[in-house]
Amino acid sequence: DYVLSESRRPYATVSLVLVVPESLVDAPNSFEALAHDLLIRVAVADPKLTVVGEKTQELFKALGMAEALKDRLDIATDARAVLDHVLQGQADVGIMFGPDAYVQRERVRVVAIAPEQAVRPIVHSLAMERYCPNRPLCEEFLAFSQSQEAQNILIELGYGLPGPGQ
Repeated sequence: DYVLSESRRPYATVSLVLVVPESLVDAPNSFEALAHDLLIRVAVADPKLTVVGEKTQELFKALGMAEALKDRLDIATDARAVLDHVLQGQADVGIMFGPDAYVQRERVRVVAIAPEQAVRPIVHSLAMERYCPNRPLCEEFLAFSQSQEAQNILIELGYGLPGPGQ
C-alpha cells in the first residue's frame, strides 16, 4: 500500500451538465425538457469510447429518456467534440462534465446539472503517500484542498464539492 488511507480526503466532484450556446435564447432548462422538445438535437460523447458517454447513457436510462432521445443524438468522439458540435450548430445542446464546459465558458452556458439521484457524480480524492519525503508540506497541501479558498477555485472551474459521506 503506497497511500496512507487515513489521509484520504475527497476534494471535488464532477457531474454531468447540459450546455447550450451562449447565444441561444429559448434554451431548455433541464435534462427532462430534452425529451419533450422533439426538435432539439443533443450532442453526446460516444458511450463506447468515453466515461462521459457512459455516464450520459446512464443518466438517460435513469430519467426514462433513452428511447425518446435515441433518434436525436449527435454522437461525438469526446467532450471536446461535443463542444464543437454545439458551437458549430450540428447540435442544439450538449452533455458533458462541468469542467469540460468551463473551457468554453464565454461561448456556452450551463443550464442544468444532472441530479445526483439519477447519476452519481465522480468523486476526486487526495491522499498522502506512505513515504512522503516532506510530510509537513503534504499535510499542508491536504489541508489546503479542504479550505474555502480551494473550494471557491474548484467551483469556478466547474467542479462540485463532495457532500458528507462521499
